[in-house]
Amino acid sequence: MTSTRQTVKFEVAELLNARNYHSWKNDMRGVLTAEGAFKIITRKETPPNSENSATARDFYRRADQAASMIYLSVEPTIRTVMSSLPENEINDPARVWEFLRQKYDSASLKSGRNDITNRFHTSTMKPGTSVAEYISCLLAIRQELAGTEEAISDTTVVCHLL
Repeated sequence: MTSTRQTVKFEVAELLNARNYHSWKNDMRGVLTAEGAFKIITRKETPPNSENSATARDFYRRADQAASMIYLSVEPTIRTVMSSLPENEINDPARVWEFLRQKYDSASLKSGRNDITNRFHTSTMKPGTSVAEYISCLLAIRQELAGTEEAISDTTVVCHLL
């Protein structure tokens, strides 16, 4: 059996696959923040004007580190999809981050939100699963829809559990 986990410097993050974008994004946000690179991903920090300064070298080191961390945190099939990006974009961690969001954030599309809502409502507790694991699964699905028109309320979660 192959592992779907990747050890990163500060955190163990589940590799991005076609169904776990939101949990992967949250894990990677923490990892990239710890590396001082998340503001590069969001373009809140941009390259300094002087290419030869210590500040520039530090910026590009963190940008390269972020690009590597993102690449290593996705499943091999997604790495293949990423290779369709032009060479100048594959090394831009902010562009890769946006590319992955566009490809795998199913909550950004109405049909994706419908699928997520359906997955929530059809979820059942599997034999051998603890109640805590099941509730955690439901809350993870709920998190995927947070901030959308189809957001799942506390009341809906409680009703589903009952």
